[in-house]
Amino acid sequence: MFNSRMNYRQAKTGKLMIEILPDKCDFCGCCVGVCPEDAIELKE
Repeated sequence: MFNSRMNYRQAKTGKLMIEILPDKCDFCGCCVGVCPEDAIELKE
C-alpha cells in the first residue's frame, strides 16, 4: 500500500501528482520502483 493521496483538481486534470505523507513513509522504496516517470528519489 502506498501512503499517498491525489486531490480532486489533480484527478480532474488527468495530471498524476502524488503527495508523500512523511509521517507514514517508512522508506521501503516501493514507490521508487513503480513510478513510470522515474520521478521519485529517496533521500536521507
